[in-house]
Amino acid sequence: MNKVLVAGSGCCVLALFPVIFGIIIAVVVFSVALSGTGGSGGSGVASACGVADLAGAQEIIPKLTGKLGHEDHLSDVKPPGHYVGPDSDPLTIIGAGSFSPHTQDQEHWYFNTRWKGYDWSNTHGPGGNADCNGPIGYPTVTDQALYNTVAHKKIIIRSKETGKQIVVSAEEGGPAICTWYRDGINFGAPPEVYKYLGTGEPYGNPSSSSAQIEVLGLASDSTPLGPCN
Repeated sequence: MNKVLVAGSGCCVLALFPVIFGIIIAVVVFSVALSGTGGSGGSGVASACGVADLAGAQEIIPKLTGKLGHEDHLSDVKPPGHYVGPDSDPLTIIGAGSFSPHTQDQEHWYFNTRWKGYDWSNTHGPGGNADCNGPIGYPTVTDQALYNTVAHKKIIIRSKETGKQIVVSAEEGGPAICTWYRDGINFGAPPEVYKYLGTGEPYGNPSSSSAQIEVLGLASDSTPLGPCN
């Protein structure tokens, strides 16, 4: 009787082995997916643009949500020069940008925020934190080595209003801190980016939910810039 019971138990274990093996493989695959592909040790997040390295984004961006402001185009663009299309209006061009020169693709889909490595608290006018008029103060260096790692990083952002996602390129610093106090703005991008995302009006009310985006994480170097969905 004991021999029969032992034999029967062995059969049950053998029968369950494929199921157990399958569960182990599934757990391993899931863990690898979560680990991401970035160099920051994990925090991979699935997105329409591929796996986003959340931990990598947190290393260089102090706040991952907020309003997307409307920026002008950058001037220092390598040949063949600026992309110009129906979504480029207004085609006003400002300075070279913090991480110049830029390829056409980088300028086309550029992105800025108040990157870590600089103190942005003085970037307002003489009237106080919410003053964006008059001479604006300059940021001061706190960690130049960290700031230098930002240049041309690819970043995945998503509009909270429309759900659309896009891969953008770190090409500029700012906007000034006064835009946070005055409007609630943390980020900026040229017309091609905010028009694709379909974000609303970012200016006027700092507590408004309009134009809100979130940073999902860094994209791999091989990920193309531009819309994902």
